[in-house]
Amino acid sequence: MLTKCFYFYSSELEKNIIILYRLKSSKVFLESVNLIDSRNLSNFISENDFIIEKFQSVNNISLIDMVKIINSCLKGERVNLYDSIRKLGIIIDYKKTFKTDFASSVIRELLKVKYGETISYSELASKLNSKAYRAVGNIMRKNPYPIIIPCHRVINKNGTIGGFMGSNNDESSINIKRKLIKLEKNSRS
Repeated sequence: MLTKCFYFYSSELEKNIIILYRLKSSKVFLESVNLIDSRNLSNFISENDFIIEKFQSVNNISLIDMVKIINSCLKGERVNLYDSIRKLGIIIDYKKTFKTDFASSVIRELLKVKYGETISYSELASKLNSKAYRAVGNIMRKNPYPIIIPCHRVINKNGTIGGFMGSNNDESSINIKRKLIKLEKNSRS
């Protein structure tokens, strides 16, 4: 099973959204979602071992519909990306990344946070009867499906944005998180 990839540009995020996936017995397994600046796109592609396709040449209806759903969400429609993408038959195997019971329970609890809402790392930990808010942050940092598993909804207890996509101090990543939170809060009902 070879990893394949396609990407499309999001003017709302001012990033390329790169979708890595595998096909097996006509089933789509989502590998990761990456948000990359145009200037870093060629480096990302050359540093990874996958087959790249132009989005226009993707002929899998589930993948095409997934992009439509993502674009609708980024244009302000209230969409539960995780559930909508799974309903297309696309497999999002987050347990491959989040192998411990605690990590899986953090992701399950995160998926309950509604569109347009935020939760702090410590509140998320508390919902699991834990005080391990730093562990929650580490789990968010490893999320291979940003925007789909909505780790952008997790913020610091004091209301500041916090890190995003594995970085605590990359202003570009933090700006994406800020845009996603703002987009969801200002979306159409």
